[in-house]
Amino acid sequence: PQRLARLQRAASHRVSGLRIVLDNLSDVGNKAAVLRTAESFGILNVHIITTPNTAAADHAAHRQRWLKNTRRPVRSVTTGADKWLKVHHHLTAQECVDELRKDAFRLLCAKPEAPEQDVVRSDVVPLHHVDFSLATALVFGNEKCGVSRDMSSLSDGDFTIPMVGLTESLNISVAAGICMHWGRLARLEALDRVRGGGVTSDMGGEDQVVLLEHYASINRLEKERKAGIGREERKQIQEEMATRFPSTRTSKFAE
Repeated sequence: PQRLARLQRAASHRVSGLRIVLDNLSDVGNKAAVLRTAESFGILNVHIITTPNTAAADHAAHRQRWLKNTRRPVRSVTTGADKWLKVHHHLTAQECVDELRKDAFRLLCAKPEAPEQDVVRSDVVPLHHVDFSLATALVFGNEKCGVSRDMSSLSDGDFTIPMVGLTESLNISVAAGICMHWGRLARLEALDRVRGGGVTSDMGGEDQVVLLEHYASINRLEKERKAGIGREERKQIQEEMATRFPSTRTSKFAE
């Protein structure tokens, strides 16, 4: 009963109209941290753009981390949180943008407040001025190079996180966490004003029921795995889950 109550609460507090896009992040740990933070703040959808070069770097990083501790392989810091998310994988910025445009999302790219080697467009806005009542995808770029040129040219604008200290930048996972928390609160507050209070999610009732059923299936699969259910039985359950919730893809970053 307690587990079911937690699943119900999670499903009824998910936000689908605020999405996170990771544009060719090179650090596996940062990706995993963003996924874990997204789940904890109720964000449902994360889009990950991974070019072949980035994928090769990911593989090398995983191997290097494993070799450092051959007795106990290092597990992803997602700690399994990503299985509760809908993770969309893309090979190009255009592919990612096309999918988001189908659902009428606008894309805003994260840019530093006072960049030295970048030209920020005049439409850059502080995070707290972003209108989250609109379906919004926030894009976070590579740790060294920032948002790619392709994504910048395809996006609708830029935003920044105002800072008053002497530090010029934030870690990507920290920046994304701040934006997810603020964006979720701002979006629900805007919907609350329209609907008259009591809003905990921007998803419809039917969508929440489908999501809860999916979460229950995951929970069932975990229990049966611990109970020693065979590989074929688990595969059958996974196929059933994929049919009922086809847009869900488990992140490759969890081990």
